Amino acid sequence: MSPRPRLLFLAPLMPAATGNGLALRGWMFLQAYARTHDVHLVVLPLSGSDELRDEVRSLCARVDVLPIGLFSALISKGALPGQLPSLFRYNPQMVWQFLREVMAQSPVAAVHVQRLYLAPAVEPLLGQGAAPQIILDLDDDETRTFERLADLHRERGESREADAHAADALRFAALAGALLPRFDQVAVCSQLD
Repeated sequence: MSPRPRLLFLAPLMPAATGNGLALRGWMFLQAYARTHDVHLVVLPLSGSDELRDEVRSLCARVDVLPIGLFSALISKGALPGQLPSLFRYNPQMVWQFLREVMAQSPVAAVHVQRLYLAPAVEPLLGQGAAPQIILDLDDDETRTFERLADLHRERGESREADAHAADALRFAALAGALLPRFDQVAVCSQLD
């Protein structure tokens, strides 16, 4: 019997059978992948809990929770370009270095990236045309979300917050335009998306 293919799953929070929509979506993908792949879950805890529960551990061959403090320290010193949205509280180059080391230890057949704001961490893999297959999961249209947040703040007379969200919407639109065509597959939530 041949070994199962390996899949690297990059998530911004710990997948969970309960909780918010992002955690639940990650959980559903994790369950599906675990049926056919040995999953290596890498959590970059930008929100939510980073607690590893037995239900997640049972689906994964390996789980790493990256120390967000280490990766975010460079951002406060201006090490990342200003064109990235404010949700980038990590250094994509440092995360890529970690992922590259993981893939050098044992090749992976696919990489699943949950959310557009994690996409820069795998940018060196995009558009290569060879394994691994790179999949982006867009459970939200960040551009549209930040446009709506800007409108909401503008209606409330909060111009500084509105301007910040509008700037993030433009940054997400630019990021999507630059990266989405380079992924092998993109999962969305609806026909409109």
